[in-house]
Amino acid sequence: MGCGLVFVLSIGILGVAVIAYNVVLRTPHAVLGHTLAQASYDITASPDTVAPTPPLEPLPDADALAQRMQWDQDVYRKWRDEALAGYLNLQPKPAAYDDEAHAALKLLAYLSVWGDYYGEGLWQQYDRHAMHFYNEGANFTVWARMRDVHEFENSHSSNEESAMGCTKEALDFQTTHYPVYLKFLIYKSLLSDLITAKNEGAISPGPGTAFDKVPDLTDLALKAYGELLGEHLSNPRIFRAGDRLLASVSSDEPTLRRVSLGLAQLFEYQDKGDPLADVLKGDFYINDAWCARGSGWSSSVSQEGWQLFGDRLASANQILTSVYAAHPEQAGAPYLMMTVALGQQLPRDQMELWFQRGLKLTPDPFPLYMSKSYYLLPRWYGSDEDEWAFGLECAKSDDWATKTPAMLLDTVTDAAESDPRFYARPEIWQPIERVYRDYLRQFPNAITYRSRFLKCAVQGGHWDTAAEQLKLLGSDWDRSIFDGDSYMKASRLIKTHLGR
Repeated sequence: MGCGLVFVLSIGILGVAVIAYNVVLRTPHAVLGHTLAQASYDITASPDTVAPTPPLEPLPDADALAQRMQWDQDVYRKWRDEALAGYLNLQPKPAAYDDEAHAALKLLAYLSVWGDYYGEGLWQQYDRHAMHFYNEGANFTVWARMRDVHEFENSHSSNEESAMGCTKEALDFQTTHYPVYLKFLIYKSLLSDLITAKNEGAISPGPGTAFDKVPDLTDLALKAYGELLGEHLSNPRIFRAGDRLLASVSSDEPTLRRVSLGLAQLFEYQDKGDPLADVLKGDFYINDAWCARGSGWSSSVSQEGWQLFGDRLASANQILTSVYAAHPEQAGAPYLMMTVALGQQLPRDQMELWFQRGLKLTPDPFPLYMSKSYYLLPRWYGSDEDEWAFGLECAKSDDWATKTPAMLLDTVTDAAESDPRFYARPEIWQPIERVYRDYLRQFPNAITYRSRFLKCAVQGGHWDTAAEQLKLLGSDWDRSIFDGDSYMKASRLIKTHLGR
């Protein structure tokens, strides 16, 4: 798939709910993977057999998937129609692959709005079809680039030539007829990957390198955001786009400042007086605070770093509380204040206040639940007991549409990391298993959650459950949860313990 098979972009889909500051806070899947690598039942050794490859199945009907969602269906329909129109413009003559192409573009629109919200392996399915197109000689830029956005999340190449190739193709994408939201995603994601690769020493900054193109990509991302702003999307939607753009450049201060200034200018020219401009200014100060602090442990932060961290969070606090006081409809303010509460060591009642305010404003509360879960971690201001109690409270909900009961599964990952036999304890496993089974009854195609269920069952030694989930997954498991080696090792462990 050209440069994308070597130098790939980290995913940054608008609808994916993640904390923007995971330079310090590990995501649930990252914690889960680390947990199981240390488990009593090791599943990381190399096998003597090859993991099966799933067949190429028809893509799911994105229109049907979208009907389940409780927010932004109008955005999906708009972006879907724009993507299909872009394809027709570039491919006016009928072709044998039109139906498959239409299904892929509709799925891209769904992923752009909501991401793989329920963990159904939608990106994996899209990836297979994108590769199928490529192997058949139908190398359409949009599929190749969007596949690069996802394929190997957080992987970076030491090959400067490959990085330059991906950058050139992303810059060339601006001349296509595809809609602006796809361009925004590609520019934003490439910015994130280039900055991360530079920080890790994988590519070099300076004239003539891929990193030299960061200002151009920044300007293109800002231009695309301005076009999204002109579409008069919902306040939460346009906030999330700006929030993701700031997060994508948060570890490179010059680019972060360029983006913040650009966002302010866009609002000044296109929507002067919109309080969202101030919300994003507060968002900038939060990102800039963590940039000053750095991604290391607290003991590694310099005195100057702590001073800048404190000053910038204080600025964010002042801006966001003022915005909320004057414009309490701004959904981004409570969400961002959850991170301010974390960084400023605000008492729990203040965190809870912003949490409850945020719940009243957003159709998708999962990011707020994740923020509260981070606050309650033992490494911050809570304990394993606090996390467990919060998870059990969430599990009582019947709001499966927003995945609220599934929060229990994410609140236990830190405790499981420190106790390899955590999932073997009956008082823990019973509610965990119940939530997994209830979730999978609601969303039977959720291979991400089924793969996590399998891993937890193996770690806890629940071999009948593990065998059941392994059979249901077959050759279609979540590759971000198991690589091929560990999946086959898990299979052998299950067979060994069941005497098969």
